Amino acid sequence: MNNRLCILDEDIDIYLSMSWEPGRPHGICGHVYEIIDYYLLLHRHFRVGILFGDTFSEWSEFSKCIEDKYRLSSSELQSFKDNIKFHHLPMYVKGTNILFVDGSLRRLQNLGVRLMFKNILVFKCSYLDTIYDKVYENVTLLQDDRVYIDITPEDVDISVNYIKKINFKHYKELDTNIGDDDTSLIYATTNCRYLHVDKLKDLFDLYNTKRYLIVTNKPSIYSVLSSPRVTILEPPVDGLFDMFSTYIYTPTECMWDGSPRFPAECKHYGKNVIYHDITDDYMSHDRGLYYRRLDISNNFKVLALRDDDEIIDILNEKILYN
Repeated sequence: MNNRLCILDEDIDIYLSMSWEPGRPHGICGHVYEIIDYYLLLHRHFRVGILFGDTFSEWSEFSKCIEDKYRLSSSELQSFKDNIKFHHLPMYVKGTNILFVDGSLRRLQNLGVRLMFKNILVFKCSYLDTIYDKVYENVTLLQDDRVYIDITPEDVDISVNYIKKINFKHYKELDTNIGDDDTSLIYATTNCRYLHVDKLKDLFDLYNTKRYLIVTNKPSIYSVLSSPRVTILEPPVDGLFDMFSTYIYTPTECMWDGSPRFPAECKHYGKNVIYHDITDDYMSHDRGLYYRRLDISNNFKVLALRDDDEIIDILNEKILYN
């Protein structure tokens, strides 16, 4: 029972977390970096903690993600270390306030996890992760209402309109490209972007760039492709944005990407993006990708997490204290 019970520090104002599930951990994905992004902002205003129920089990694993991507002082890095908790797949979690950056209370509810908090906040990331019909109480939903107004209007009625952002100001600067500029990156992580080996070969033939980087959490699946032309990498990758000139964005199986960050990161670093097989019909389903592309093209500054971001005022209003 003790291993299943996670009691969080009462001196922490709010914890940042993402959902967990046996056999289906998120792995190193955008939600990990969302936690880092928002911690860097919020810890200046609140006492902030981080909870991982899967993906990481020790500090060295998580710190690599931070150090590979961000420019931080030693005190900032130490702050992360001092305020992080790893608890493998807890079934009972007790605390005061928590913010799930992946918004998936559905996964936790299906697993039977009991969240005992005064206040639960969530960033909505999927049309499947509805809040209006869930059993959890004291939930504050933050979502980009443009994405969901025609999909889950019931949630729009109870939500706080909020666009999830990226803390670009802490990102490392680019060094120099490895080799020449004719290098394409493809993500093939198994949580949502798995591509069959034959499908990757088709992409190689279609775009015919000199080199390819395949980033995947399961390198063994694609080892047959490894060659002087094709490099297989497992995230996190130190200096990833120094290694390619073009990102080939591929469709997800579920035709949904709630708030894609990699295309926005490519815009920040001046990288090209090819939206492979993303048709008008696909975009009519994937409203998250639709509005993220719209913002990248027309209002990119709205995606940058600023020191005065409205999340600070939202939390000042919503956070409950012991």
